[in-house]
This record gives sequence, structure tokens and C-alpha cells, in this order.
Amino acid sequence: MENKSLVNQILHNQKVTEYGYDGYGIVRINNNYPILVENALKDEIVDVQVIQQNAKFALGRVVTQHVKSEKRIDVANKELVYSYNAPLIIISYEDQLKFKTQVIKSMFAREFNFYDVADCKESKKQFHYRNKLTLHVQQDEKEIKIGFFVRNTHIILEQKNYDLVNEELDKIVKIVVAFLKANATQIRNWKLYSIVFKYSDKTNETLVIFDSYNKLKTENEIAQIIKQAIGNEKANLIFHVINHKTGKVVEQKIYGQEKITFKIGKYKYLVNYDSFFQVNDDQAKAIFDFILKKNEFKGNELVIDAYAGVGTIGLYIAKNVKHVVSVENIHNATENAKLNAKLNKISNFKALTMDSTRYFDTFVDKENVGIVIFDPPRAGLNTIIIRKVIEKKIDRIIYLSCNPHTLVRDLKAFLNGDYHIKLVQPFDMFPQTQHIETLCILERNKDQK
Repeated sequence: MENKSLVNQILHNQKVTEYGYDGYGIVRINNNYPILVENALKDEIVDVQVIQQNAKFALGRVVTQHVKSEKRIDVANKELVYSYNAPLIIISYEDQLKFKTQVIKSMFAREFNFYDVADCKESKKQFHYRNKLTLHVQQDEKEIKIGFFVRNTHIILEQKNYDLVNEELDKIVKIVVAFLKANATQIRNWKLYSIVFKYSDKTNETLVIFDSYNKLKTENEIAQIIKQAIGNEKANLIFHVINHKTGKVVEQKIYGQEKITFKIGKYKYLVNYDSFFQVNDDQAKAIFDFILKKNEFKGNELVIDAYAGVGTIGLYIAKNVKHVVSVENIHNATENAKLNAKLNKISNFKALTMDSTRYFDTFVDKENVGIVIFDPPRAGLNTIIIRKVIEKKIDRIIYLSCNPHTLVRDLKAFLNGDYHIKLVQPFDMFPQTQHIETLCILERNKDQK
């Protein structure tokens, strides 16, 4: 039976048969056609409204809950629940870890017949762990809305509390949001559309980036009021005017500094407004310590740290290897990495501003590389990088992934190129969400050298 025009229909008394990887409950209708349902758990009976549909699946939301799962817990922060940005918040943390462990174990068993996947390592903090937050802004003649996009929409749901971010950052966010809402009339022509907050709890430094389509005439005055309201002399503000068509910054004004200092373990990292840095400092340290422990570096290795950001992983391991080459395509991040090497008194480290694909395609043959570290974005690696690593016969690959699907895709290519999986360790970098950070170590098959 064809599933025609289900959008906006309410399907009554549907049983949730599974709990899927992305944190959706799954209802199946008409020849096993899946509807992925927000805020639904296995074995619950619900009325579902379909909100999107394609040939392979539909998306839905619970309208009425008739039977509740025993695993469901009550959550005080209803705004966070109904933004659907933290879908696992409705189950206990113990069950979250079991869920994430099972996701990775099932994938590796199914795709590789690999059964030695370790249990997901818990985060030191289950709430208030994030050092970064992005809020979206919409404004019309009547009101200004500041909050999260509801998952799979551009509808903003305002938040009363920001339970996933550092407690001090939570206070700062509320101060800024309250000020903007109280002055909505004065800033209407600004066309502000997003605000990014970064906070370092080790140095008490704050960076707030305002992205808008117009320049605010009272920018200087507004900036000083916000800085004073935050009440932190280490508060830094950046105002960006963005070209609506190109998405590029056409004007920038900085009040304070454009970078702040984070710490992971004994290492300090300067991080610009546009540089990537791990959002969960404590779990990042756990991962980096695990990399040091499990790799047993001998001190003679040349290591390539690709997608290196501000040099975070490369600098953390540099004193245990012969030399690290950090490759990153964001100029500011590479400049941060160079400064971070000096800041941490590390001399066996070189940072290059270059796309990782270009580096592997053009320059990797000139180096006697023993180990490569990949910490790519969710899209994973491309075929050029994978091919060059295989051709170069690099001994070991340390792959840190935030997307299990692209990780599996890339590992298939490496295994076809005479590598084998040595270790798989999931980490809970993002508690309350469906996201999983997975560390894999691959080695070349010895008989192929």
C-alpha cells in the first residue's frame, strides 16, 4: 500500500516498536513503512501527527500518550524536551549509556563482524558540560524570539534555562537574552539572527558573537551595556555584519579580545571566535588521555593531525612522539595552533593552514608518516584522503568520529586497503543527546608491509 499524503494526519493508538539511533521512537505502518517519532520510547502507545514525509520514512510528533514506557523519566525543563535537541533526556543516564553502547556495538557487529566494542565511557558531567551555545533569533514588528530551533524546523522555541551549558555561561546567556528582549524596539532594524556564546571555566573568559544582516547604529553603547551587565572584565563581544547572499562577514567590530583561553589538563589553548574546540572539556581530556594510554607511543613517530583545529590533540600528545604536523583549513585556527605550541613550550610541532584533502593529495608523500589522527566533521573523510593513506602505507590511524554512519563508511574503505580494527571505544561527549563520539584505532596488516 502506498503511503499518500500523511502530512498533518493524526494516526491513533500507534505502538512504538523500536528506539532508533537518532533518538526517535519508531512506529511502523503499511508494509513496514517507518515513522520516526519525537519524544516516544519503545512500547509506548501514542497518537502521532505526521509532520514530514518522503518515500523512505516520515517524521512525526506525539499528540497524545496513552501508554508510558517504564523507562521514561520526568523532566523539569519542558522547553528543552520539546525543542527535541536533547532527545535522550527522557531516559535515565544509565539507559543513555546503554543505548549509545548498543548503537555502536550493533553497527560494528553488522558491518564488520567485530564484537570487541567497549562500553560507552560516561561523561564526568551529565548536565552543564557545554562550553559553547548557539541561539537563533527571529524578530517582527510585535516581538523578538531568542532560543533553539525545534528539531527539523526553523521554528524557535524560547528556553527558560540552559541546562546543558556551564552554570556560569547559563547566567551570562540569560543576561544577554533578557537585555535584548527588553530592548527589542531599539534593535529591530539590526536584523540579528544568531548569537554564539563561548565560555572557559578555567580562565573565566567569555566570548559572545552577534551575527546580523545590518549594522546596529547604537552598537558601541549596546556593547558597553552588555559587558557591564555580564559583570565580567574578561567578557569579550564581537559584532558581525553578514552578507545575506554570500554568508560572509562584511564588517567586524571587536570589543575586547577575539580569542579566549581554554585548558585541557595541563595544556592551554587559545581559541578564536571561528576556531573549532571540543564542547565538553572534561570528556575531551578523558579521550586524549585514553589516546596516550592505548597507543603507547615510542617517541620516534611522525604524526599528522588532520582537521586539527587549534592543535588540540596534536599538542596534547606532542611530547610523547618525535614530531607532529597539524593540518587545518581555517586560518585563525592554525594561527591559534602556532601560538598554542609556544604557549605550552612545545617545539616539535608544525601547523599548516591547508585543506586536509590538498595536504594528503600533494604533500603527504614527502613525509615519513607513521601515524595519522583524524577528527573530521560529521561528513567524515573523502576518498582522496583515504586512498593516499592506504597508498602511503601509514602504520596506524587514530580516528575520532562524531558520526557513526560516516565512520563505518570510511572504515570499510580502510579495511579494504589492508587495515584492521584494533580498538573501538565510544565516549559520551554529548549527554542527553543522541550524538556519540567514537574512537577507533586501525593498524596495517603486518603481512602486507
